Amino acid sequence: MAKKQQNTRIHQTRADVIFDAINYTLVFLVVVVCLYPLYYTVIASFSDPLEVTRGNVTFWIKGFTLDSYKTVFNYQPLWRGYKNTIIYTVVGTAYNLFLLLPASYALSRKEIKGRSLLMGIFVFTMYFSGGMIPTYLNIILMICLRGKGRCSLKTILTPCSRLTNCTTMIRLPWTACAA
Repeated sequence: MAKKQQNTRIHQTRADVIFDAINYTLVFLVVVVCLYPLYYTVIASFSDPLEVTRGNVTFWIKGFTLDSYKTVFNYQPLWRGYKNTIIYTVVGTAYNLFLLLPASYALSRKEIKGRSLLMGIFVFTMYFSGGMIPTYLNIILMICLRGKGRCSLKTILTPCSRLTNCTTMIRLPWTACAA
């Protein structure tokens, strides 16, 4: 025999309906306020720059043009920035994999002498760094003193990546069986 399903719907009072309506309205307004600047940026990029400057572009594209994109794509520092970003990402990732993964594996082994001290140093420097302003000043000095394309060891070897790699290696199943 099949059981008869009971009606599990909760009855809403008038106050619940009003509360829900106010909540949905407020959430809708927050979404509009957050998304409209993004939408405006897109329509302004496709609109005629004079129309945008005059304030005639509010909700629809006025005077469709791709001149803004032509100008941006012909701007050489943009492509240099993309090239540098790709180089830093590839080199930094390779460097991290080459040095940090073996170190993480070594620190995941319980029998390594000095493991607790090194892990303590990594955790300490992750939580108690010099701060945002000294880091900014160090990066500015590094860029000014060392020229283009060079990166210091400090910017690549972040404490967070060391700790993440170490804790990941500790949790891997083969590390527990290897002893």
